[in-house]
Amino acid sequence: MSLVATIADTRTADRFGLPHPRNTNGTTPMAFDMTALLPPPVDQAAASHRLSRLTPRQQRVLGMVLAGYRSKNIAADLGLSQRTVENHRAAIMRKTGARSVPELVRVALGAA
Repeated sequence: MSLVATIADTRTADRFGLPHPRNTNGTTPMAFDMTALLPPPVDQAAASHRLSRLTPRQQRVLGMVLAGYRSKNIAADLGLSQRTVENHRAAIMRKTGARSVPELVRVALGAA
């Protein structure tokens, strides 16, 4: 099943860097396939390996990040400074290769 998004005009195609296909009558079609915009699937073995490199404290912080906690709340719950939690988060991102929290979620789900 393909994902299809509707567009009102060519500005949306410009925004996402998509081509401007034309119908036979010269008008822009109202739908296009968006599967090319989806991130590639995460390899389960690679994701598990990345997460296995985390320390127990980093794994606990990761769980709280995935649960939606902010650094300030994680710090209060674990009895750490906010800066320490931010350092743990940075180490988690570096060790997993994630560049954003959504990408971190994909890695964690890929390992499950």
